[in-house]
Amino acid sequence: MDDAIGTRIAEARERAGLNRNQLARALGTSWQHVDHWEKGRTRPTLESVRKIAEVLQVPVESLLGLRELGPSAGYERFLEDHAPADLSEAEAEWLEAAPLPEESASADAYRSLLTELRRVASPPRSGTRRKVDPSRLQAAIDARGEEEAG
Repeated sequence: MDDAIGTRIAEARERAGLNRNQLARALGTSWQHVDHWEKGRTRPTLESVRKIAEVLQVPVESLLGLRELGPSAGYERFLEDHAPADLSEAEAEWLEAAPLPEESASADAYRSLLTELRRVASPPRSGTRRKVDPSRLQAAIDARGEEEAG
């Protein structure tokens, strides 16, 4: 592990749409632990790295710096072959940051997620798009995960 692990944890946490306190609660630790890891004051144990990766749904290798933390191949295929012409910048950002497990991050999964995103974040009557509500997006992601698991 190198000193940049904290930066990678922070990046993965932000991509997952969590604040330090939310991540800490999911890990069963304090936000101060998360803060110290992210600022490089301390390093997480290997067991903590495994738990962080599980909660943030990223490969352990990406937190350790052995693999790039970036858009999945499924997301790239979605953009190239399946993205609608009216895909907004905000929608693209949310889809790229969507915490989809790597094994199910296909172009079809992103297309389904976009459909669900648009359903729960439908534009107001004035016809202008409103900003994507992160809590509604997370609810859509959670619902999709429950459907796939069930």
